[in-house]
Amino acid sequence: MELLLSSAVPGSVSDQATWWVANYNAGGSISTFTAQVAAFEAANNCTNQETDLWFCIDGSGSIGSTNFQTSKDFVDQVASSFNIDPSEVRTGMSVYSSAVNLVSYFNQHTTNTDFTSAVSSALYPSGGTQTGLAITDVVSNGFRQRNGARPLSQGVPRVLIVLTDGHSGDDVTAPAANAHASGITVFAIGIGSGIDQNEINEIASDPDSQHAYTVADFSSLITYLKNTLLQQACTVSAAIPDSTDVSVGVQPGNAYYGSIQVAISGFVTISFDVTSAVTSSGIVFLGTLPNPSAAFHVSSVQLVAGFVATVSINSSGTQRSRRSVNNSKTPKTGTTTIYLSMVSDGSSNLNVNMKAIATPTASETTSTATSTFNIDAVGGLIGGLVFIAAIVGTLFWVRMKKSRITPYPFILENQQTSSPDIGIKEDALIEIEKVRNTLRTIVSADFASSISIHSTKCLNEAISAAEILNIPENELLEAKTLLVTCKNKTNELQRIKEDLHNALTENDLNKTVNALAYAESCDYLLSWNPDDVELQKLLQRAKATLIEKSMLENAEAESQKDQLRAILLEDLENDADKNIILQDIIAFEAVLPSPLEQNSNDLDIIDKAKTNFRRKLKACLQTALQEACAEREITRIESVLAEIDGPVTSKHLKEDLNDEVFSLKIYNARELIKQLQELEKMRLTVLSLEQPLISEIRSYSAPPSGVNAVMAATFVLLGENESKLKEWQSIQVLVGKLGKDALKRRIINCKASDITKSSAKTAYNYIKGHVHEEVAIESKAAAVFLAWCETILREVNDRQGKED
Repeated sequence: MELLLSSAVPGSVSDQATWWVANYNAGGSISTFTAQVAAFEAANNCTNQETDLWFCIDGSGSIGSTNFQTSKDFVDQVASSFNIDPSEVRTGMSVYSSAVNLVSYFNQHTTNTDFTSAVSSALYPSGGTQTGLAITDVVSNGFRQRNGARPLSQGVPRVLIVLTDGHSGDDVTAPAANAHASGITVFAIGIGSGIDQNEINEIASDPDSQHAYTVADFSSLITYLKNTLLQQACTVSAAIPDSTDVSVGVQPGNAYYGSIQVAISGFVTISFDVTSAVTSSGIVFLGTLPNPSAAFHVSSVQLVAGFVATVSINSSGTQRSRRSVNNSKTPKTGTTTIYLSMVSDGSSNLNVNMKAIATPTASETTSTATSTFNIDAVGGLIGGLVFIAAIVGTLFWVRMKKSRITPYPFILENQQTSSPDIGIKEDALIEIEKVRNTLRTIVSADFASSISIHSTKCLNEAISAAEILNIPENELLEAKTLLVTCKNKTNELQRIKEDLHNALTENDLNKTVNALAYAESCDYLLSWNPDDVELQKLLQRAKATLIEKSMLENAEAESQKDQLRAILLEDLENDADKNIILQDIIAFEAVLPSPLEQNSNDLDIIDKAKTNFRRKLKACLQTALQEACAEREITRIESVLAEIDGPVTSKHLKEDLNDEVFSLKIYNARELIKQLQELEKMRLTVLSLEQPLISEIRSYSAPPSGVNAVMAATFVLLGENESKLKEWQSIQVLVGKLGKDALKRRIINCKASDITKSSAKTAYNYIKGHVHEEVAIESKAAAVFLAWCETILREVNDRQGKED
């Protein structure tokens, strides 16, 4: 795609969506793309899949503290996407420079919160870049059972992510090879312009396309690479040791990925013993590339509960290995790798015991289900895929060339030799060389990408002449690839013309807009055949249609503006409600040009309308606040204050909110809320009193003066006649008569508006001079009632006006 479009493919999903619409689906929607990506990522979520995951990040001096923090943020975001738990994903981390600093073993920080804290506290060491030493330390110490790594017999994938910004100061080849041989899948991430691509490829597991990544800078780690890395980490193959029993479990609808290192010395037999319920079943796909599937595999075998299935692999007679496919690495001679994908398609978990056993000579293996394939056949398949990839690569390369040559002027006739002894005639040899030169020129950088529809005929003639003269097929490959490109361009141009013609015939403006936009985005196609009269006429008609549409839209917009202006002026004249004026302002501003010209009449109208709205809004809020405070209802006061603090008021009343009178009213309202909340709090405190505390008051035969005064004040405020409260025995009777719940209920229902000034003054005289702390020593319950009395008396004063 980058070669075809001469631009980088964007990293973020939103930018990719825009790029997709612009280049591949002109009629599509950005939201369609992002929704599909979200659905794909949700379907491929593997946050709880068992994995041992280790991060090894560069802390050398060239990184810098800021980029080191970005690396830690990247580690945190990747790790946070998994469910870190000893039974699911285990995580470890080390920081390397000239030495290796451990941050966490697998069995040290076993939750997301703990591991995030460990990553956050990792220190920046600075120093040199010893990447080989770091990988060696991870293999020797990190992936050890004593430090929390699970044994290979559990079939858990081992993943190592290495971050580096430059060339290592020590050798990475041997440490990386040791990591690969240990069953660790290594992802290598190179950051910045100072990286060594060969070194990144050497560190990464094969194939490099899935495990070696480079990004331009540290910020791209999170914005571009995080999701890509997560998807790859979800399908890492677990190493299955030779002659070791491995037990794995696969949930319905999920898959398990594994790999087996095989010595090239005869047959290898892999057995699958399904031990789970009758409702479990599945299938195993096998191949020589990671994660074989129903779409791409070499062999497969069905799995059924209660049966043992085996696959026999003939690996003798070949030195091919998956590593030899990648020229950036030294092949592992004498071994190859078999990959498997175990898919569960039953209704219950698929639990399987696996074992791979190598035998030195060919042998028969009998079982309930048996499948056999030969590695040599797989090598042929891979070779074919590489050949196809070469053709596709040639196609991209050819399309990027820049200039033109004189068209090939003739078609050569077949030149037969007159005698087998003499061979091909000298003039035939000359013609063959002419054709070869023409073909070389056609696919050169001076011609290929600028070849026009006229010179396509000459290209076709040159290829025909070459075939007549039996020029080898490999010399024709690039020319034929270019010819395919030419035909594709011709077909695409025809499609553009059909889209334009259909849109104009149907008089569909939306289709015309889309068709014209797509045609103009394909400028490399429009220059392909500049003399296409039909295409030029269609383009002119489409542009004229859009100009007409634009003029019509402008006229409609002007008419709409006139209507909205008239409505606004009419509502101002009729002194309409503030909300109607605000709606008129919003609607009118939406159709005005932005920014408004300073001398515009519309600007004056908008200012007048906004002044009218502000005046009405302020008056409305002041009235509402005054009424709410008068009623002393917390909910209503809070509602008015919320409107004052809201975006509409804040936008239109910025200056008015600084008005001294208005500001004071707002302040008093907030203080009133605090006071009312305090009263409610005291009511709840009384409600929470236990019976023994209230009974304690009744038990006094001669109570302390504070207890007597507080309870007398309480009953006065509850409406009892003061004459009945002269003697303590009368108060005792009231406490006992009412009981705990009845007394609490009367206090909860007591309202300040029901208390007379006389009762309030009498109660105040009772409690005057009594301190809360001293009463609390005498009786905790009495202290609570004292606090309630004080609170409700403040409320009475505020409601009825303070008196001496």
